Amino acid sequence: MLRGFRRPSISGKDGDDVENNNSMDYIPLNIMMGYSISEGLGYKKERTLSSIVFEKYSVWTKNYYLFMAFLQSGIIACAADIFTQKMEGAVPIDYAHVLALLSVAAIASGWFNALLLRRIEAAYPGSGTKEVVMKAIISTLPLGGAINAMYLIGVPLLRTTVFAEEHRLPPLDADIIFQGWTVEKFITLTKIECIMFLPYHSLAFKMISLQWRPVFQAGMAGVFSIAVSAVTLGYFNIWWDILLDFF
Repeated sequence: MLRGFRRPSISGKDGDDVENNNSMDYIPLNIMMGYSISEGLGYKKERTLSSIVFEKYSVWTKNYYLFMAFLQSGIIACAADIFTQKMEGAVPIDYAHVLALLSVAAIASGWFNALLLRRIEAAYPGSGTKEVVMKAIISTLPLGGAINAMYLIGVPLLRTTVFAEEHRLPPLDADIIFQGWTVEKFITLTKIECIMFLPYHSLAFKMISLQWRPVFQAGMAGVFSIAVSAVTLGYFNIWWDILLDFF
């Protein structure tokens, strides 16, 4: 039989070892599986930095749900856009585009998306097949379509106005406001949305709690943000052609 660590003996007054009343000389492995060696010997377990960070993060996502979704989406979009430009050898980095994508992602994919996901969850509570299908379709098509439209309109608009060198407010001119909008780009993002997020939402609404959903979706959003960056920068069609030539 497998055995664990030997229990420490208890010393008497004369320094002689006093026999332990418990007949077990060894700490069983089933105890060791749940506790560290120090805990088995009666010492307090030390918390690791990762466990402390994870605990704090859990509290923040619970108490500041919308703010954390806003913050996460902005940071991920910023990193994704810089990565995309670096991958394409952009010199210098177009930081006006980075800031524009960060802003739209934080508001649209972060705050707005998290807010609507809660509303969708409240409208169709439960994890039954009907409820999950309805939530997955609504969050992917109407909600996802609205967010994709915000990207296609907002990123080019902010890039050429608010975050341009002259830092001007967007004018009330339809040609400028919708300069980045094309049906082709919208269909491209919708296809990517359906491929990535329809399966994800089908699993998330059934298996992932509402508190942790923005965390997992942030990981998916990192990949999607690279696609959004490529579409708004004009790289996506080039990537697609290279992929088709490869196969």
